[in-house]
Formats: sequence, structure tokens, C-alpha cells
Amino acid sequence: MLWHSKQSSPLVALDHAGREVWEYDLGAYTHGQGGATSPIVVDDQRSLVSPIIAGDLVIAGSGAAGGTRHVVAVKPHQTDTRVAASEAYHVTRQAPHIPTPIAYRDWLFLWSDQGIVTCLD
Repeated sequence: MLWHSKQSSPLVALDHAGREVWEYDLGAYTHGQGGATSPIVVDDQRSLVSPIIAGDLVIAGSGAAGGTRHVVAVKPHQTDTRVAASEAYHVTRQAPHIPTPIAYRDWLFLWSDQGIVTCLD
């Protein structure tokens, strides 16, 4: 689950009982009123990039149509006391506002709202 606010953008993993497994903050959301990967709509705006799982990474996007957009890959890992997550990589060039990335084998495909496709390996 991903929820944006002007203070932070937590990417949170929950187990089937709804308990938090780990959380990774993607940073402040500075464009507009925020968004989320839920069907919640505020002022006709919503975050449309859904988080995906690719291998051992969770990949999520955030940003605004007229501002900076980000795709961030985080890797959950076990610590002594809980599961945590660390950033594996961060992409801002050609990061999508609307299309959700697709992972296929070792490739991650992103396409911008203008139709430019980027393949990361």
C-alpha cells in the first residue's frame, strides 16, 4: 500500500491479517494534495501507478503530471527485530505518472505518458 502526503509517502506491506510487516518512506509528496494506491479520490485526482513485486523487490511510483515523477525499488529484509526495507534503486527519468510498470524476467518496463518506453535491467 502506498499513501502520499506533504510530509511523507510510506510504502507499507501488510500481512493477510492487516498487520504491518514493513514500511519504507519514499519521501515527501510536494505536488498537489497527494494520492494513494487505493480507490480514494480527492478533488478528482488519484495516484494511478500501482506497486508491483518483481523478484525480491517492491516497485512503486509517485509524482504528479506536471512535476517530478519517481519509480523506486525497495528490497524488504529481515533485521534482528522486524522486517525492514532499503532502497535498491530510484528512477526519475521517463518515470510514468499513469502507467504501472511491468516486470518480465530481469527487465522492468516503464513508459511515460507520452509513450516513450524505457527498459531497465
